[in-house]
Amino acid sequence: MITQGDELYKVFNFAEIPAMGISGEITGIRINIGSAEFVKGKKDEEEGLMSRVYVYFDYRVLGYFQIENSYRRGLKEVIESLSKNFQLHLVTGDNEAEKKNLLAFFPDGRNLNFNQSPTDKLQYIRKLKEEGNTVLMIGDGLNDAGALQESDVGISIADDVYHFSPACDAILESGKFHELNKFILFTQTSINIVWVSFIISFLYNVVGLYFAVQGLLTPIIAAILMPISSVSVVAFATFAVSYFFRKRFRK
Repeated sequence: MITQGDELYKVFNFAEIPAMGISGEITGIRINIGSAEFVKGKKDEEEGLMSRVYVYFDYRVLGYFQIENSYRRGLKEVIESLSKNFQLHLVTGDNEAEKKNLLAFFPDGRNLNFNQSPTDKLQYIRKLKEEGNTVLMIGDGLNDAGALQESDVGISIADDVYHFSPACDAILESGKFHELNKFILFTQTSINIVWVSFIISFLYNVVGLYFAVQGLLTPIIAAILMPISSVSVVAFATFAVSYFFRKRFRK
């Protein structure tokens, strides 16, 4: 918010370096904001248990912002449920200081990948697919865009479902994240409903074809029954999905 007395300055030579930081010039003064390696030219050995964003201003490092992660509600339950049926991988840009905290969710410590740039995430997804895996990627930032697009199914977690999120197949409201495992497992029920709908449609057409060959249907009756068949199949699929969805999510 701009208040009285604030001044806006034009930024020149702005650049964003993936997984490093941003840089620009204001009134001839160079400003860099990002990792210790980007701002100071070397990694910060004291960063360890948290993430730090350093600020370089007018030929000197002014300091840093310290950032610590908090996890979404229901994360542990979602992981425990999905791990029973799927192989889970964590690919994050955070440093390994988070590993100690994440072991509470991934007790075996396998498939935990830290300090991953957007390109690293993309290559990781490609490797999984080359190994014959079907990959569902869940991400919540622009750094995940490439990996989301490369995966077989990409789900973006958003605080606002109407907010534009690139390269994803579905958007899940962040407040519903704790039910993600139910959504994913419900897909099998949806597939079964689709197959039943195909069977109903096939039987409907077989019966209709029988009467048509026998000459028992007038053109007007056939013209009426044809759209009714389509509507009935769509109605069945809609009500079946709604019924089973409410039944499962009320548990």
